[in-house]
Amino acid sequence: RDEVITALTARLSDADAEGRFLALVGASGSGKSSLARAGLIPALRRGVLPASERWFYTDMIPGSDPYNELADALLRVAVNPPPDLPAALLEGDRALVEIVNAVLPDADSDLVILIDQFEEVFTVCPDELRRAAFLRALQTAAHDPASRLRIVITIRADFYDRPLQYPLFGDLLRRTTEIILPLHGEALAMAITAPALRAGLTLESGLTETILSSVQAQPGTL
Repeated sequence: RDEVITALTARLSDADAEGRFLALVGASGSGKSSLARAGLIPALRRGVLPASERWFYTDMIPGSDPYNELADALLRVAVNPPPDLPAALLEGDRALVEIVNAVLPDADSDLVILIDQFEEVFTVCPDELRRAAFLRALQTAAHDPASRLRIVITIRADFYDRPLQYPLFGDLLRRTTEIILPLHGEALAMAITAPALRAGLTLESGLTETILSSVQAQPGTL
């Protein structure tokens, strides 16, 4: 996935909304979550972008209440958080921007938050008002010039139409989407062999080919 990771980090290099929001869209089993968690975020932590080795990183899955999950994610990196962070996040569309700027330790820090399985905002959260407010908060954080938050989401392709029903968020998504295709061929073989090699192990002769012939024609191969 090296070429894809390079393309993703390039997308996050700008200071405008296109650099503060990134959506990884792919079919179930395409590897978008592992690409974000084991590829993109580690590359940023290594400093692939200027000063990204000094950024802060957190992650969440939306669940039934995205605001509570967002508060928990922020608390893992916060310095001097407000006493009731979930309530503070609901105080307006700019509340997320203001809270992130307040909880980071210095003016040179940025925060990257990975929101995995973003489709849960639509499939698990039952409250339409909270859902719409959450989307507005993310969209505001992406566009606000004072924002120090960068947002990466993963979403299944079969739910891609759901956020498009919210015009402003949908427009942001349209401009910041990267399609993640399933691995195949040599890339899929590397996904099998490279982790073993990094651990100092080798695969039995012919095992990789046996695995590939058994699974690569099936959905959810990875």
